[in-house]
Amino acid sequence: MQKPTISRAVHFVDGAGTHMAATISYVYTPYSGNVPREPEQEARWKTLCDAQAVDLHVFWPDSEQPVQFVEGVPFNETAGPLSWHWPEREE
Repeated sequence: MQKPTISRAVHFVDGAGTHMAATISYVYTPYSGNVPREPEQEARWKTLCDAQAVDLHVFWPDSEQPVQFVEGVPFNETAGPLSWHWPEREE
């Protein structure tokens, strides 16, 4: 699988299954800092890392707010709702 990095173009799938253009603005990686974190915060971070979650700026067509920030979006290779995936290749 490709590695998600900041500024990469991907697809976001909304709750209705519509695919929209998005740009990765943050990639969750395992925490390596020295400052201890609360157990709940550590568990959430691990869950986001395990889901290959990213933060996205999503381009919503026909919206009053055409660019919206969506936090903690999990990767889903099969393009399930409320997930991100790599754009399909067209021949």
